[in-house]
Amino acid sequence: MRKKLWILIPALMILLMASACKTKIYSGNTFALDTLIELKIYQNSGRENGDDLIQESFDLVRTLEDMLSVHVEGSDIYNLEQNAGVQPTRVNALTYRVLQDSLYFSEITDGLFDITAGPLINLWAIDPPDGHYPSPEELDEVLPLIDYHKIDFLGDNQVELQEKGMIVNLGAIAKGTIADEVKAFLVEKCLSFP
Repeated sequence: MRKKLWILIPALMILLMASACKTKIYSGNTFALDTLIELKIYQNSGRENGDDLIQESFDLVRTLEDMLSVHVEGSDIYNLEQNAGVQPTRVNALTYRVLQDSLYFSEITDGLFDITAGPLINLWAIDPPDGHYPSPEELDEVLPLIDYHKIDFLGDNQVELQEKGMIVNLGAIAKGTIADEVKAFLVEKCLSFP
């Protein structure tokens, strides 16, 4: 009985302390990154701007999507595709880091993870309502372009795709990166509250 009491007392104290702190929950949702995003922020009383933080977080998501998406004209990844086999492309520092991280994952998976799969993804036309079952000839044409070894990091945030027709697609890593960036933004903002 005594052991149970010693376990119960700290649990009751935590419960009482938690109920003494008034926490306000701010939430919002938006559609970005081809998915519905819901964000909740829990703030103790006295901390303001929860709704503003939600909106700023969504703005950050859209900014990063515009930088990392292969589908957004003018994005770093779009420009990289346009310059493939022609010239290096200067990208944002975050894009450079994501590309380097991707290369690391390609190496440790022996190419099972490969962000240069863009031509193959486009060939299959996986976005609804389209869809295409490629012929062996079509596959033979694009498969030589799928090779993470053909990405060169030239320093100073410059990246080069060695062959024309190469396409980087960060769909497998961008959402996680963006989530990490939003988390870092919110942690910084919340720690700066008085």
